[in-house]
Amino acid sequence: MARAAQTVVVLVTALLSIAALALAGCTDGSTTSTATSSTTTTTTTTLPALQGAFAGPTTGRPLDAAQPLRVTLFGDSLAYDAAPAIRADLTSTGVVAVAEWHIAGYGFGPGPGYLPEGFDWKDMLVRGMAETRPEVVVTSFGLVDTLNIMHGRYTPEAFASSLREALDLLTVGDTKVLLMGIPPTVADAGRPTQAIVEGPLNSIMRAVVADHPGEVEYLDLDRVLSDSGRPVYEFAGRRVRKLDLTHFCPDGAALLAVAIHDTLARSWPIPASAAGWSLGDWRVDARYDDPSCTVGRVWPGIGV
Repeated sequence: MARAAQTVVVLVTALLSIAALALAGCTDGSTTSTATSSTTTTTTTTLPALQGAFAGPTTGRPLDAAQPLRVTLFGDSLAYDAAPAIRADLTSTGVVAVAEWHIAGYGFGPGPGYLPEGFDWKDMLVRGMAETRPEVVVTSFGLVDTLNIMHGRYTPEAFASSLREALDLLTVGDTKVLLMGIPPTVADAGRPTQAIVEGPLNSIMRAVVADHPGEVEYLDLDRVLSDSGRPVYEFAGRRVRKLDLTHFCPDGAALLAVAIHDTLARSWPIPASAAGWSLGDWRVDARYDDPSCTVGRVWPGIGV
């Protein structure tokens, strides 16, 4: 597996582009009961150019219910909110099995105070890979460490070094990794210190992905949840972000799931998701009420 010779990442300034995805016919993300609409989700997707297309013995193999593509979800709270939609989308195809492993306030650095004492992310990754045996890892790192860097508790160089080590642990055997970028988000929503976070670590993640050609892919989320590159509560007529303008409501999670599905389907023979998958019971998961996705309750002045 490829490794970088340098210890300091050269920040990449060129951004990959990804067109906005549109959900039509979904129930509103603020629902607190099972959706009853008979409409289904349709999407119009313009796929981005892949930075480092997956390649290897597992890529493109035949998939069926008996031998599904094994996908494991790792990562931070963004992955946690997206997980129900990702699982619902991919498993509805009948040829993908999805496992979740330690999705929470995940970061490489010291954390803003809510990571477990003595948290060992290396041990967590090793145990997760051994238990779930994935062919593909879909992961989200960086949001917690972005906040650490903003507050001077961590450095970009330390993040780059840790991310390289994490990807080395995840790309064991023929395992591939889809690394999600940080979407435009907000720190300290509703407080005097609130500020838009433009994902300063995305450039580092792109550069580290380039060190793992054929093993790791980077998914740019800048346009998945907004058409402006800034965080918004509503997109394409749907509530996509929670009160904190950071985490996802069901429709935002569904948009992300579609982007992940489309990206994986470019390297594995994954069929279209089943009609109506986005209207399933996953939408009433308790995580979508923490904080609430209630329409109309927004913090003024940021992202809107």
